[in-house]
Amino acid sequence: IDFNVSPVDVLANETLISMLFYNLLENAIKACNKGGKVKIYNEGKKITFEDNGKGIEKNQLLDNICARTSYMFSTPWSFTPSGTFTF
Repeated sequence: IDFNVSPVDVLANETLISMLFYNLLENAIKACNKGGKVKIYNEGKKITFEDNGKGIEKNQLLDNICARTSYMFSTPWSFTPSGTFTF
């Protein structure tokens, strides 16, 4: 895991954001094959979780994950089927 995140001040529920980050990291690890890579990095308040797994269809992500978590964020998020989740 390549972890390169600078401290960022955000207004969020600590428990919920911790659960979300844990879930994103766990999913990224599960998506990788043996010897896979996971990167977590930020540019300001934009935090990206990236893996080199096969990815997930955008409509599946929206149906299964974002519908349950989008209420937690006041900032927009994006997802690319290659395995990058950014908010």
